[in-house]
Amino acid sequence: MSVDEHDEPLDIAAALAATEGAKDGFETVEEDESPFRRASEEERALVNSLNAACRVARLHDLRNKVAQKSLNDFAAKLSDFLSKPRVKEIMVVNAEGRILVRGATIKQRRHGRSWVHDWLELMAKLGIGALVFRGKWDLRASTALLECFREVKGGDPETSRERIAAAAEEKIKEPAQLKVLSLEEAADYAEESAGEDLPPTQQAIFYYARLVALAEGSLAAIRIGRSPDFQVRHVRSSLMRVLENIRTGLFEVRLMALTALPHDRGEPEANHLANTAILSIAMGRLLGLRRGYLIDLGFAAFYHDLGRALLGQQALFQHGGRELDQSELPSLWGVGCTLRARSFGSGGLIRVAVAQEVERVLRPSATSAGLRQPHVFSKIVSVASTFDRLCGGTPWEPPLGPSQALDVLEADHVTYPADVVKLLRDVLGPRPRGTVLVLDSGEVGVVIDGGARRGGTAVVRVFQLPSGAPAARMIVREVPAGAGQVLSPGEVQLDWPRALLK
Repeated sequence: MSVDEHDEPLDIAAALAATEGAKDGFETVEEDESPFRRASEEERALVNSLNAACRVARLHDLRNKVAQKSLNDFAAKLSDFLSKPRVKEIMVVNAEGRILVRGATIKQRRHGRSWVHDWLELMAKLGIGALVFRGKWDLRASTALLECFREVKGGDPETSRERIAAAAEEKIKEPAQLKVLSLEEAADYAEESAGEDLPPTQQAIFYYARLVALAEGSLAAIRIGRSPDFQVRHVRSSLMRVLENIRTGLFEVRLMALTALPHDRGEPEANHLANTAILSIAMGRLLGLRRGYLIDLGFAAFYHDLGRALLGQQALFQHGGRELDQSELPSLWGVGCTLRARSFGSGGLIRVAVAQEVERVLRPSATSAGLRQPHVFSKIVSVASTFDRLCGGTPWEPPLGPSQALDVLEADHVTYPADVVKLLRDVLGPRPRGTVLVLDSGEVGVVIDGGARRGGTAVVRVFQLPSGAPAARMIVREVPAGAGQVLSPGEVQLDWPRALLK
């Protein structure tokens, strides 16, 4: 089995360089890289200059001195911003009572009137949900933009937006690019481009948090009897982004590390669904599956267990759980919800098949002997799901370490397909991420890369010194396969998950 030939190999030196400049051993994120923040002064000034230039241009001829001053100010700010490293585009979204620029918020004043109110009022009148600036902008392109706004006065919002978009396509030439989006298109575009400007490690956090949040929303929908499909487009879009970025070594290392964190106590099922989807996609990649099949696999894994735990049937997927008779089998409420979806092509069919077959893979019965063999995706999802359940623990069983959980799966060839378990081992490596090790030096550390693509050599971040004191600075070791003693999570007193994400 081999990884996609286009995958970017993980360079340990690059991984260590990514943590340089950290404070107290943890990565620091530049203020303009966080997707959840207030707009900086520079971003506010850019949108303010855009507002002023558009309003003046609609009132005066562009040869007017006031119009010229506003135009030059806006053109300079836009050109400077787009020339910055890692700034691919500037998206100005007009939301309810606020403006979003590159994901950052500019709020409207609660009392009185401000330029934010003026801008939102103008965009609502013109039917514009967002403006997206890409490429290289100069004074000529900025002048063409203002001419587009000057030409449209009066009319209904939808017609006005279409006229501005048509004028922009005609007048604004390469290398400058502009998208004029409606409110609906702005929401779709923001979904597709979210997190693009972040570095790989922060992208991994962004998309993992997004998958967990989507799982929480689906579980909440089932609790009130609604179908979880109200946000299915967002789920597939997020899985698509994960698949596109997982070829980057640092993205993959951080994403896999996130799946090793303890489940959230408030909604552990959400973490479980996200983890199962990510592990299933990683396993499918080693089989050489095409992109569309990988998305369908992650899609099926994300929905495979909806509703079961909410019905109190979590024991079906626990190693060593109590025995259940046929009368206690789950009603597959979550599967009933997914059966309503008939417009997702092969993805919808695979999702239903996997949700029904996962149980049959793990608990075959006499009645299933005459049925066809479970789909290969069902086998992959069942192994990924059980592995994550073992690592997460249950009210009646403590969590196992990743290495111990894999050993449990490998020891039971009857329940868990051996070839699929080997596939999971190939994804995680000899020492799976999240494994706590006592090194030969007496140091205690957590595996951040299991060595699947590095000949079995794991990368370990030390968090406890031989003296028992916590490590004051970041120490990273390369550990050959088989070296060190594995500890279970319960034997570790210090906060190893924090060390995992340093």
